Amino acid sequence: WFARAVVLPAVSIPDSATAVGVGAFASGKNLTRVVLGSGVKRLEGLAFSYCGSLSDVTLSKSLEYMGGYAFGECTSLASIEIPKSLTSSSYEFAGANMMYGPFAKSGLSSVTFEPGTTCVAPYLFYDCDELKRISLPETTTTLGSNAFARCDGLTAVSIPDSTTTVGVGAFASCKNLTRVDLGS
Repeated sequence: WFARAVVLPAVSIPDSATAVGVGAFASGKNLTRVVLGSGVKRLEGLAFSYCGSLSDVTLSKSLEYMGGYAFGECTSLASIEIPKSLTSSSYEFAGANMMYGPFAKSGLSSVTFEPGTTCVAPYLFYDCDELKRISLPETTTTLGSNAFARCDGLTAVSIPDSTTTVGVGAFASCKNLTRVDLGS
C-alpha cells in the first residue's frame, strides 16, 4: 500500500496487474498522474481518493468495475474518458443518506466515453458536483441507476436515440438540470 505516500508524482500500474486495491494510493498529496495498465479490470473503492493534485488519469481499456470514491475529492481532476468496458460501479456509504460514487466531490467537469460505449454504470458520477458536460456516444443503450444523481453542475443533457433504458434516479436531485433532450 502506498496510501499517504507524499513523494510519488506519478503512478503507472503494470499491464500484468488485474486490480488496484481499496485505498491503495489514497491521500497521495503529490500524485498528479495515473495510468492503469491494460490488464486492470477492477479499481476498488477509495483507491486514489483525496489525491488533490491528481489531474491526469488514463483508465485501462479493460476496466470493468470501479468502486465508490475511487477518485473521491480529487479536486484537480477536470476531465476523463470512460472506457466502454466499464459496466459496473458502486458507492461508498458514509452514514444515513450519504452515498458517494467513484468521482464524488472531485473536480470533474467534463466526461467523454470511449466510442462504442453501451452502458453508463450505476452510481458512476453520483455526487459529482462540478460535472457540467457529458458526451454520450450514439451507441449508449443504458444509463444505470443513479448514474448522474446529485450532479448539480449539469444544466442540460442529450440522451441518444439508441438509449432504451434509463435506470431509477439516473438524474435524481440534479438541482440545475433544466433541459433533457430525449432520443426519438
